[in-house]
Amino acid sequence: MPYENAFPLSFFESVTNPNTAETCNPTFAEFVELMSVFAEDEHPSKEAASLFTTTQFNHGKRRKANATQSGLVVLDIDHGPTIEDTWETVMDLDVSAMLYSTASHREDHHKFRLCIPLEINVLYQHYVKLWHALDYVFIDGMSDSSKAGCESLFYLPGQYPNAPSVFEVNNGAIFTPSEWLDIADLQEVQVGNSGKDKPTGNRTSVKSPDGSRTASSDDLDIYETKLVAETALNKYRSSYGDWHHARFGLMMSIVGRAKRMGISITQDDIINLFNQVDQIDGGHYQTSKYQHEIANDAANALAQAV
Repeated sequence: MPYENAFPLSFFESVTNPNTAETCNPTFAEFVELMSVFAEDEHPSKEAASLFTTTQFNHGKRRKANATQSGLVVLDIDHGPTIEDTWETVMDLDVSAMLYSTASHREDHHKFRLCIPLEINVLYQHYVKLWHALDYVFIDGMSDSSKAGCESLFYLPGQYPNAPSVFEVNNGAIFTPSEWLDIADLQEVQVGNSGKDKPTGNRTSVKSPDGSRTASSDDLDIYETKLVAETALNKYRSSYGDWHHARFGLMMSIVGRAKRMGISITQDDIINLFNQVDQIDGGHYQTSKYQHEIANDAANALAQAV
């Protein structure tokens, strides 16, 4: 049975109303069950159905700046591969996924959405990177790029006139964000001259004078670097009652992993990586007092690794 991460959802009555009508935090199994119920509802047109986003919003208003985090990537496919070809990729990878056709779907022109759960929730900017990674894995980069943010609205599945209904579910593996980036061979997303997010190839390591690699700003994304191990993260997050030692243990793991990989990191690098973890967990250590303690822990972790 795959790990079941709970992720945020928001529901909206129409595309013109920015106010959240309802929110919930389902696991993927609960999400599928909920969507399967909606899929049986009959609507005269797509405009008669409600909509959802794969995030929740600060202040309850649907704006990109208010988007928080997400644990479900949705690809909107209007042009490109067929449902059968896309689902074959899902089955080949044997990953958890849900696919449903839209109100505009026709036998000779497939229009559908593919929903992929993540093992952990990610902040907005990481979601966009993952969207591009999954877009290339499943749809060869042909999904609707205007839906790359988790603030995007999607009509709920349902029964629509002249639209053959398709609803598919697979219960397979649920990957971490870093595993998806590895699968996609996508190391970073840069903003091109057009202003749109574009995927690029493998990153080139930066060499220090002694021949070791140094941590660059790109390396310091916890989902792109290999410095924050999933096992270390799980141990940190499952430590109750002694958060100081858990925090220091995570930093020691980062330092030890960097040493084994031949990567030279600084105190600021460790602070940066830890704060990314903390922001995803809710931002518990962002006060000046805690930041001072974190800086001391990072320095001690480096000193013990010498």
